[in-house]
Amino acid sequence: MAAIPDKPSLDGIESEWVRVWETEGTYSFDRSASREKVYAIDTPPPTVSGSLHMGHVFSYTHTDTIARFQRMSGKSVFYPMGWDDNGLPTERRVQNFFGVRCDPNVAYQPGFQPPFRGDPPKDHQPVAISRPNFIELCEELTHQDEKVFEDLFRRLGLSVDWSLLYATIDERSRRASQRAFLRNLARGEAYTHRSRSLYELGRYLPAIDSAYFAILEDFDQVDAHLNRARAYIARKEYDKAITSYDRAIQVARKDGANVPEEQGNAWGRRPAANPATTPIPMAQSSGPGT
Repeated sequence: MAAIPDKPSLDGIESEWVRVWETEGTYSFDRSASREKVYAIDTPPPTVSGSLHMGHVFSYTHTDTIARFQRMSGKSVFYPMGWDDNGLPTERRVQNFFGVRCDPNVAYQPGFQPPFRGDPPKDHQPVAISRPNFIELCEELTHQDEKVFEDLFRRLGLSVDWSLLYATIDERSRRASQRAFLRNLARGEAYTHRSRSLYELGRYLPAIDSAYFAILEDFDQVDAHLNRARAYIARKEYDKAITSYDRAIQVARKDGANVPEEQGNAWGRRPAANPATTPIPMAQSSGPGT
């Protein structure tokens, strides 16, 4: 019979239970379950930035609470975990960690060793390396960061089915994306088309919406002093939005879009009333490219 220790310790208890849950398949998804018995959780995979904070624990605790409730209610819970290791955050992370930058004009260097592996000096000028070399460093660092993330979430006790682990830039994801594109191409759903009016309107209209809703928010503030300061800023953003809208309308008309005269001129006339109470008409483009 094991003796009761004088001072109980929790050392190793987390790793022990992680092993038990993994061995017994406590959180495994039952693929044979019928649709009405399945509860699927599809959360955006966290960005593998290399730095964890309390927000990661806080947000996934909410999701895990729902997963456990549904599982105890008799549902087969589909609860995977993934890593978003694709895009600008990963590129910046690699640049700042290794002290390099990607230059497609540089030749590939087999066995390349970066000048640093963490915390380059502030006055360091990034070393230009080839795109293949840069991708290799991306894969190396994301694998390290993913392990840190996984260890934390396992220790936290999230009821994730780790057999469903995926990454947004791994070989499987790339194959799935390429197959989907080839299928779209075969169906005639993928095509190229030059349409500057859509580009310009898509570029400038969000700025108009943002400025307009910022004005609505600013004029609804209770504090009069803050309201005056913010209203001044909103007025400047409103002026920028007018200019952007006019430019978008001009480009759309040049490309043949049918923009009614009253809509094209509405923003050009500065409203005498409070801009927060002035209706903002949107152009309906029906020309080429729509």
